[in-house]
Amino acid sequence: IANEIQRSLVPKQLPHVTGLSIAAHSENARLVGGDFYDALPTEDGSVLLVVADVMGKGVPAAMFAAILRTALRAAPEMLQHPAALLRRANQLLFDELSAVDMFITAHLALVNPREHQLTLATAGHSPLLVSTSQAPGFAALAPEGLPLGIKRDAVFPEQTLQLGESYRLLLYTDGLSDAQDENGKRYGQENLECWFAGTVGQCRTADEVRAALIKELKQHCGQRALTDDLTFLTVCNETTS
Repeated sequence: IANEIQRSLVPKQLPHVTGLSIAAHSENARLVGGDFYDALPTEDGSVLLVVADVMGKGVPAAMFAAILRTALRAAPEMLQHPAALLRRANQLLFDELSAVDMFITAHLALVNPREHQLTLATAGHSPLLVSTSQAPGFAALAPEGLPLGIKRDAVFPEQTLQLGESYRLLLYTDGLSDAQDENGKRYGQENLECWFAGTVGQCRTADEVRAALIKELKQHCGQRALTDDLTFLTVCNETTS
């Protein structure tokens, strides 16, 4: 039942945002997990991308993921302000999370395709990876911010980046870099970043990036089952080449 409830919270279809392609992938290590993603369009044609990871697995983690989803969607007037929205979510969830010694890490990334601009706020989450036509390689972005549920009055800084005419983004939970092969070797952050840098010029759309990353993970993991929930969101602008 909890699994069905959790599935009902996952976006059935990602929003169409002019100028962007967006794709997502999520797998639970157990029947029910604590990873969460969302994509929320705003009135000015931007989109707020959300990837979060509730500490732990099973029903309690899934319940807090559902509560976080509700908290974010209940404040449409704040979608263009990722840091303020994270602060509000932390204040709403703090008592419940701290009572059971749990916390949530999260990325909130606002992408404005018309201005080619990214605004990012982070609650103790893995770095967001971005590559642009303005610079070779990639950047790993993770503004300082405590996980939700650690400090009631936590403040979350924002980071803004001009993306240029061509760009791609990867938001993910640590289950991606922690994925293990049949000998227990982790895929690792360095491998993930090298793979991401190598996709420039090879994948034109978010769907192609998603398919390539799933293939990469399968080659690494082989028959090894996941030990942690794994979720990622990929974004490409429509002029990526």
